Amino acid sequence: MRVAIVSGYPLGESRSGSVTHVEKLAQHLSAIDGMEVHVITLGRKSEQLMRGRVAVHVLRGVGSVMPFLFPITLRSMKRTVEGLNPDVVHALRGFRFTAVAALLRNRYPAPITIFSVERMESRFDSNPLRVFRRLLISIPNEKYVIPRASHVIVQSRFTEGIIRRWTKAVTHLVPEGVEYDRIQRVRLPDPPDGEPDIFIAVNFRRLKGLDILIKAVAIAKETVPDIRLDIGGSGEEEDALRDLVGALGLESNVRFLGFIADEEAKYQQYKSCKLVVVPSRWDVEPAATLDGAASGKPVIASKSSNSSLV
Repeated sequence: MRVAIVSGYPLGESRSGSVTHVEKLAQHLSAIDGMEVHVITLGRKSEQLMRGRVAVHVLRGVGSVMPFLFPITLRSMKRTVEGLNPDVVHALRGFRFTAVAALLRNRYPAPITIFSVERMESRFDSNPLRVFRRLLISIPNEKYVIPRASHVIVQSRFTEGIIRRWTKAVTHLVPEGVEYDRIQRVRLPDPPDGEPDIFIAVNFRRLKGLDILIKAVAIAKETVPDIRLDIGGSGEEEDALRDLVGALGLESNVRFLGFIADEEAKYQQYKSCKLVVVPSRWDVEPAATLDGAASGKPVIASKSSNSSLV
């Protein structure tokens, strides 16, 4: 069987939880006998790569920088899929990609997986370019794709409830997971690099609510002067978050660890802390909630963090 996955894909060191999901999905599928897996994704230049048994077709995504050129990118992805002539087209992670499945739905089985709801998340954007992209591409595509999909995969009943208002498609609830056995094999460094009270690894975007967590640490410091928060990750809000730490006088309490590319190192951080806090303003599938729980740590999550996943 030949499967074409149309999605974002980790081409560099930095990555989000959703592209990690796609990478692992492709790896697991490719390990099945008789399965041929192709990923069609967007990058800075067109190229073809092999990641294990997964063939990655990278197309130059001009529409990401200049949204009015998005139809060119869409046509290029569609032609690449047609050239592969797969048995199934599975589109994930964003409506630049799921639009391809919508266009090909009469030719191939074309399920889509929805990680985020653009109309909801747009309230929390602070990046003007992302706001512009959402208004011009993502939200119109969302309105076009969801009603036309025959099968939609979601990760929580919360998301399922939203999607059911917009489509009569068959919805499949497939909760996000973690490689639990692998996490249990992770051992702490000897000696451990300090033990933070709180740890989270997350993309630095406003909807993730890290500013809320930092302000909470400032309040907690009045009672626990040496409280320590370690934050792994990077993103567009980093400068603002660092400024907030300085303004609140938390330089000795909050550490920015940068993006943690090595998964074992990330889970070492989770296992070394006392508590995981997930303060999202909005989140469909917060990996930190699952990672913290799988690492054996208590997790405090905002209602908007969709803690029903656990």
